[in-house]
Amino acid sequence: VHLVDGTFELFRCFHGAPRARTASGREVGAARGLLATITSLLHEPDVTHVAVAFDSVVPPPGAAKGSSPDQLIAAQTGLAADAVRALGVPVWPSGRYQADELLATGAARFAADPDVDQVVICSTDNDFNQCVRGARIVVLDRIRRLVTDETMVRERYGVGPEQVPALFALAGERSDGPPGAPGWGP
Repeated sequence: VHLVDGTFELFRCFHGAPRARTASGREVGAARGLLATITSLLHEPDVTHVAVAFDSVVPPPGAAKGSSPDQLIAAQTGLAADAVRALGVPVWPSGRYQADELLATGAARFAADPDVDQVVICSTDNDFNQCVRGARIVVLDRIRRLVTDETMVRERYGVGPEQVPALFALAGERSDGPPGAPGWGP
């Protein structure tokens, strides 16, 4: 089971894919890029089941207005979710939760299913390293094609996955985590 952080993928595509506009001038390049990345994932030989989670309730297309990157990305979330659904992939809009919480919960539930061989969380968010369990739940950085299993978590951080939240709380985590406690470091 591959669980994709759709919010991150849309952000990545906004900053990495070519810009594109509809005839009416609406920006759609990130949504088009996300469609391409999910299609690519679906064509991987070991991928059988995929779900994508987006932060916040997925707004209808065109709901967010404005020209800042955050506004342009938000305006494409609904279109991106529709494109993913059109591929037959379940979309988990997060409502009052964040996509991270949905993906972590999904990973734990699918890992408990004896019919599931492996759960792959597709994200570059270091917070997901706390979800890793042996080689049963892993994190895939699709950009670098890097799979992080429990051995890699221990090598990288010097602690097991279950200790990653405490490590980040004390030492901080620069990508999107807390700043850490004064006087503490890795």
